[in-house]
Amino acid sequence: MDEEIKTWLYDILQSINEIESYYQGRPKIFEEYVATLEQKEQPNVIWKLSEKL
Repeated sequence: MDEEIKTWLYDILQSINEIESYYQGRPKIFEEYVATLEQKEQPNVIWKLSEKL
């Protein structure tokens, strides 16, 4: 497998793990996760990705 593809897949897995860790013991409501990101003033990578599609 191409190294670039492996890197992308690893990044996706890390993002999934980060989101899953946020939900431990909480209901899985994605909008709450996004709101938390916005409160921390972190770039919202998910929306930037969707703009490219």
